[in-house]
Amino acid sequence: MDSQPERQNDAAADAAARSDPLRSLALGVFVTFGIRIYGAVLQYLTQLYLARTIFAEQVGIYAFAWTVVTLLAFLTPLGFDTSIVRFLPEDLARQSWGRVHGLLRLSQRTTIGYSVVAALFTAAFVLGVDRALDSHYSIALLLGVAMIPVLGLLNLYQGIARGFHWVLSVAGPSYFLRPTIFFVGAWVAIEVFQQRTGEAMVVAALAACVLTLIPLVIGMRRHVPARVRAAAPIEDAKLWRRTSLPMMLVASFELLVANTDILMMGLIRGPGETGVYNIAVRTSSSLLFMFFAMTSFAAPRIAEHYGRGERDALLRFAAKMRLLAALPTCAGALVLVLVGRMLFELFGEEFSGAYLPCLVLTAGVVCRTLAGPSDSLLTMTGRERQLALVLAIACFVNIALNALLIPFFGGNGAAFATLTSVVVEVLMIATLAGKHIGFRPFLFTPTRGGHEQRGKS
Repeated sequence: MDSQPERQNDAAADAAARSDPLRSLALGVFVTFGIRIYGAVLQYLTQLYLARTIFAEQVGIYAFAWTVVTLLAFLTPLGFDTSIVRFLPEDLARQSWGRVHGLLRLSQRTTIGYSVVAALFTAAFVLGVDRALDSHYSIALLLGVAMIPVLGLLNLYQGIARGFHWVLSVAGPSYFLRPTIFFVGAWVAIEVFQQRTGEAMVVAALAACVLTLIPLVIGMRRHVPARVRAAAPIEDAKLWRRTSLPMMLVASFELLVANTDILMMGLIRGPGETGVYNIAVRTSSSLLFMFFAMTSFAAPRIAEHYGRGERDALLRFAAKMRLLAALPTCAGALVLVLVGRMLFELFGEEFSGAYLPCLVLTAGVVCRTLAGPSDSLLTMTGRERQLALVLAIACFVNIALNALLIPFFGGNGAAFATLTSVVVEVLMIATLAGKHIGFRPFLFTPTRGGHEQRGKS
């Protein structure tokens, strides 16, 4: 990941971004698409392997602990992992090397400090309420808290790489290196040490995160331009934090909408049913790999177009991203409808109940994809506070419906609750994108610029 050829590829991608946006888009899509396909396939094969070797209950323990840790880790950068994608291109275009240095330094210090605090408080909470918690989860959660600082830094460095347009550094760690190491670690734990438990899978995940972070830190130091490292750091902390905190709320609400069902299934129905439902979630969410590849690559380009006042170019770019993400996602959804039952038979008889929840969740995936990069458009154009409000409403709907439906309908109820909240979220975000930016989600027709001018937020 940190080799000279890769740095040359990243430099070439950066040059292409400046000279030919379409060529840069094609390069970025090609690279991230290939790596994400590998990551998606390997992660799914890993879930299949775990289902057939440690079975549903232990899969549920691992899924619950991993979900809790992921939610906490995404909060620790306090939104800098997203806002840095917006600020870095602007400061680099102005050659404000001191501001770039200051932004990198402040974001890293913030992430390290808050992630350590989050890990300590989580460990204290688990120990303090250990008797009230389901004993299935306590050990896994205590092992998982060590991942919070590591995942927090991984998320931040992914944002930095996106801001610099380092294509391979964005996709490589999370979708190539980490899933590969996790699969190897899980195999060693199960086949060599005969540890067929969810706790052992948490340890394997921790090892994968650490071994991914080390080369990423080294590569980050090598990638940052010498002009940035040599410049005296200038920190505009008030502006950066004022922008980053709403983005943290956006990220946290998005994650809650995506993961509330797993958490509430774990607490209400136990690890066995949670393990089955987790496979349904993993299967349906695998269709989002193209959508996330596109939106991840698009965010800094959206910020650049908006910063230069290129409203028409911004809308055309967003429309292309929507089309490129929607077509393969809809095709994959159709395939899943046709062969889904046979697919779940591979996991074992106890996972046959995942088919219906998977279809329901897949409908939400298609709905989200047809909306295009509407959330990125709002975030990268200064509408993060309105986006946070929308996601808060969707999160409330999600929690309320899960609490109402899971006790009676289990995984089916969780899936319908999640679908409803996704539809509510997407419709509100689409309305905002059309009103403020002129982007028309769901419609494969030319878009129009909004009435607002650049700089208003």
